[in-house]
Amino acid sequence: MTGEHRKIKWLNGSAILHLLGSAMVKLKFRIIQGGSQHEILFQRLLSEPHAFEQNEFENLIDFVFRSRLTFGDIEGLIFKRIQTNVKYTLERNALLAIINGDIEESSRLHNAIKRRNKLGLRVMS
Repeated sequence: MTGEHRKIKWLNGSAILHLLGSAMVKLKFRIIQGGSQHEILFQRLLSEPHAFEQNEFENLIDFVFRSRLTFGDIEGLIFKRIQTNVKYTLERNALLAIINGDIEESSRLHNAIKRRNKLGLRVMS
């Protein structure tokens, strides 16, 4: 971009970069403020909720960052943890169906789990 003049305009959290003599380019980005261990921990919680032990996760959600999280945020974090941490497919899918509000699928999977447990079956890999 040598020799070109650039002008940046800000619009609703986005930067619009005007290049004189060429097409307009719109860039979207999010600024994450660092430095604070507290903020770094919060960003890690949002991006890697599965990396925490259950009691540590609950402590972070309930006490440390409760004021910064909505119910939807917490539900999303739990959803990510279940997708990653629950190793048994039937149980994982049943929990995800419950979270998604799919009553038919959750009932079907719950019945399959009950039948499997009653018969004492286990999948060996």
